[in-house]
Amino acid sequence: MQLSATVNNYLKITFGVQPNFGYKAGAKKLPLYLLQRFQIVEGELFNTKVLFAFDKRKTRLTPYEIKKSVEAILRFLHKPVIYCTEALTTVEAFRLIKYRVQFIIPGRQAYLPDFMISIRNRGQQISEPKHHFTPVAQQVFIFLLQNHSGTTTPGQIAEKLGYSNMSVSRALQELENKELVRRISDGRKKIPQLAADRKTIWEKGRQYLFNPVASVKFMVGETKKTVLQLPEAGVTALSKYSMLADDAVKTYACRNREFEKMIKNGNFEMVDFKEGTPKVPARVQIQDNFETVDFKEDTHKSPARVPGKFEIADFQEDADFQLEIWKYNPRPLSDGGTVDIFSLYATLQHDPDERVQAALEEMMEGVEW
Repeated sequence: MQLSATVNNYLKITFGVQPNFGYKAGAKKLPLYLLQRFQIVEGELFNTKVLFAFDKRKTRLTPYEIKKSVEAILRFLHKPVIYCTEALTTVEAFRLIKYRVQFIIPGRQAYLPDFMISIRNRGQQISEPKHHFTPVAQQVFIFLLQNHSGTTTPGQIAEKLGYSNMSVSRALQELENKELVRRISDGRKKIPQLAADRKTIWEKGRQYLFNPVASVKFMVGETKKTVLQLPEAGVTALSKYSMLADDAVKTYACRNREFEKMIKNGNFEMVDFKEGTPKVPARVQIQDNFETVDFKEDTHKSPARVPGKFEIADFQEDADFQLEIWKYNPRPLSDGGTVDIFSLYATLQHDPDERVQAALEEMMEGVEW
């Protein structure tokens, strides 16, 4: 059954109203990207003329993109807009409510603040999609977006990303199953290629992205590039691709194994204490954890920073910089001192800050596909 028919039935059964769907609206007035995303139909709800924007689901839209699209339709056609879709995750629905975007998920939920309606069927759960990329597949996907000549062998991909040939082979099979990649025979070798042009594959594949950030550490210590030599990430990286201002606390990224190696090598400890300043606790490394040890009452010392030595703080306001610990290594894909833009998008795509979402959109609009 078409989405319009299920919405019609839902409104009739739940509220006892007929939406009286009419003609398809906006064919001559709306930009092409909106017509590609939605089937827009004029209708009526509680004696009010409205527009129903049925999601064609050709690409998975973020809540912010839905919000901006609804605002654009309203701006062009001057009628209230109700977004209609077959499914949303709990987080996506919450964001749309926060944005005050009217929406209907037939049989599940209706949020219509213009009509003082907010109802959800408790018998149904909206669950998160369970089809995200594996970490290796996400890296291979991004690598192929960056290197789209169609001549790179699986062995070369494995060498570049630091995985075994078997791991890359499994990742390519995963991408092939999602119809993002095809493998072309070249003698005895099978060369992976994108299944369509880069922009089409990105739009199709981004729904499978997961956030690679496993945790964030607040760091105190010297932050010069010569010391860290880590790619910039988060808002720090995003500020390089947009008009968004950087946060006061800069953000860098490394793989979890690299962070563990830093701990093992003793990079996280306070050293060279001086006399004559207020007493502070020292952090002492015990295997992979940190224990707080107090100085004697008559000792007054404070730490002097030494290049390459850091301490982990409890709160962001105490940090000189923050370190994102990633589930995969950001270095092989990093671009010009920052993490790659596709991974960066994955880390921030669900950020509730509208400024961040606008900056992400600006960044992706700047990609030369």
